[in-house]
Amino acid sequence: MDISDSFKLYLKDKEVYCSDKSCEYYNNMMHVFSLFLLQNKLLVTEDLSSSVLKDFVLYLKRKGVKNTSIHTYMRAVKNYCSWGIINSIIPPFEYHIKLPRPDPDQVLPLSHTEGYQILDYIKANCSDPDNKELFFRLLLDCGLRSSEALSLERKDVDTDNNIIRINQSKYEKSRMIPLPDKVKDLIPDTKGKLFDFDISGKNSFFTRLKHGSGVSRIHAHLLRHTFATSYMVHVGNLEYLRMYLGHASYDVTRNYIQSAYQCNLLHYDIYKIDDIFT
Repeated sequence: MDISDSFKLYLKDKEVYCSDKSCEYYNNMMHVFSLFLLQNKLLVTEDLSSSVLKDFVLYLKRKGVKNTSIHTYMRAVKNYCSWGIINSIIPPFEYHIKLPRPDPDQVLPLSHTEGYQILDYIKANCSDPDNKELFFRLLLDCGLRSSEALSLERKDVDTDNNIIRINQSKYEKSRMIPLPDKVKDLIPDTKGKLFDFDISGKNSFFTRLKHGSGVSRIHAHLLRHTFATSYMVHVGNLEYLRMYLGHASYDVTRNYIQSAYQCNLLHYDIYKIDDIFT
């Protein structure tokens, strides 16, 4: 079968049960893989092999793609190969090749001082400060992804039982996490979505924080990183953290063990998460 036709079938399959965001991921990864195959005149599924996948990894490395990103590309490529073999579209071959070890940068989480410095700036300088603080705290004090926070509706927050329900997040997973009092106090008594801004509004918000709060390294994922590292510093239960973060496996969650050890080694005054998680 022509590889281009197999890609169309594969992506159509994904559209049936994946979220729009997941479909966008698979589309982007397959686009890069298809360009590589086209450049090398590999046009039919019978051309695929372990050697071709290794050449694709080398192609990405030569383009300066980071090892962590190579894993992201290859996760989609391996999924495509598995799908193709199961459906007798790709001849069987060993597609589980050894990849370069991810070498994530050491990221220092927010300190106690930095966390409250930014919160003070939000309260004093942002329009609708309670709503902006709520968004900020959902990432910092609850470990939500920014996309998860933006998707939250009032009905997802159970203030009677102190629970936040996160529905159909990354990898189509749902989960529940505790609701800290400092977040609960900011929940509006309304219906519908908690936030009326989108990803563009989120980016503008963090650009303003970067330039105005005095903490120039601030970005959305740093808040989730701070939550996870603080949890490992003060609690240390890897399985609970995996569940709180909504990770499908321990591969990413384990990174926070090293981050926590680094903070302890440096006697770093990391921002402390709420006692409800301990």
